[in-house]
Amino acid sequence: MLELVNEANQVGSSAAAMSAERLRKCVQVGAFLLRWKQSVPRGQWQAWLDEHLPDDLNDRTRQRWMKLAQLDSEGRLDLESARGLRHAYQLAQLLPEGDSTGTKQGSSTPTYIVHVSRLVTALGLIKPDELTLAERNSMKERLAPVVAYSARL
Repeated sequence: MLELVNEANQVGSSAAAMSAERLRKCVQVGAFLLRWKQSVPRGQWQAWLDEHLPDDLNDRTRQRWMKLAQLDSEGRLDLESARGLRHAYQLAQLLPEGDSTGTKQGSSTPTYIVHVSRLVTALGLIKPDELTLAERNSMKERLAPVVAYSARL
C-alpha cells in the first residue's frame, strides 16, 4: 500500500511539474506575441495572426497569454505561486465574471466539489485494516488538514 501511495505522489508531482511547464510555455508565447505585435504595422495585426498562428489558438487564449506575459514582465504577477494556467488566470483576474470561483466553463459544479468527490472516492478504495501502523500514521498525518478544515465548516 505504501508503494501505491508513493506512486500516486510521484504522479501528482509529475502533473504539477507539467502544469508549471505549460504555464511557462504559454507565458513565453505571450511574450513573443507582445514583441511581434509591436513590429507589425498598425491595423495589420489580425491578418498577421491569421497567417502565422495555428487555428486552434483562439483570440481569447492568445489575449490571456499576452496579458500574463505583460503582467509578469511588469512584476505584477508572481507566476511561481500559480498552480497552473487556470490559477494564473485567476490571479491575474482574466476569467469572465462569475468564473473565478473555480467553476469550469460549461459546468455548474465548482472544481473544489469535484476535488472533494475524488478524494472521497479515493479514500473509499483504501482498506484501513490492511494498512500497517506506519501507513495508518502517514494517512492520519496527511489527512489532518482535511479534518481541521472540515471542523471549521
